[in-house]
Amino acid sequence: MASRLVREPRVVVQVESEVDILDDGYRWRKYGQKVVKGNPNPRY
Repeated sequence: MASRLVREPRVVVQVESEVDILDDGYRWRKYGQKVVKGNPNPRY
């Protein structure tokens, strides 16, 4: 049981880290182009 308790929070941290990267990279790609390309509405 102790092993499971330690493993659960570890997975949550990994998922949160992945979401952070996706929000900073994948989301901008889905919107179209990065603000650096000169977007008409900078959402950064």
